[in-house]
Amino acid sequence: MDYLAVGKVLKPQGIKGELKIEALTSFPERFLELERVFTEVSGWEELEISGVRLKQNFVFLKIKGIDSIEEAEPLRGKLLKIPASWRKKLPQGEYYIFDLIGIEVFSVTGEHLGELTEVLSLPGNDVYLVVKEDQEIPVPALKKVVKKVDISGRRMEVELLPGLREAGKNAD
Repeated sequence: MDYLAVGKVLKPQGIKGELKIEALTSFPERFLELERVFTEVSGWEELEISGVRLKQNFVFLKIKGIDSIEEAEPLRGKLLKIPASWRKKLPQGEYYIFDLIGIEVFSVTGEHLGELTEVLSLPGNDVYLVVKEDQEIPVPALKKVVKKVDISGRRMEVELLPGLREAGKNAD
């Protein structure tokens, strides 16, 4: 079974073993719906959630059976995961980053531009880094640029704006 990381334990919070979590999801409120998460401590473990609080950009979890700082400490730095089948369905035109990584990118004329290797989350919009051999092309994640995304076919078609190829650099 495939798992997705939805949070990272930053530290125990308070004397009753609550955990301060950095949400690794665009939907931190999803923790309010979860009954359990999975992690690896000394092996693969299922953790039953008995309480959730959302505050600012953090999630605070209470795990059943963890009732002290000492019991919570082994979870520090651990990723909290859920089965991939539990992921939320996104609106049309939105994609999970892990679904985009590795997809082959082509121009609208059919030219192979390379493989999408990274997604940069920038203030204005995301930027897809497309790498082919020693060339890296930054592709803005905009509707006027990204014309078609086929996740199951592992293919993206883009219409490069003037100057984007030149903005690319050697991917040494």
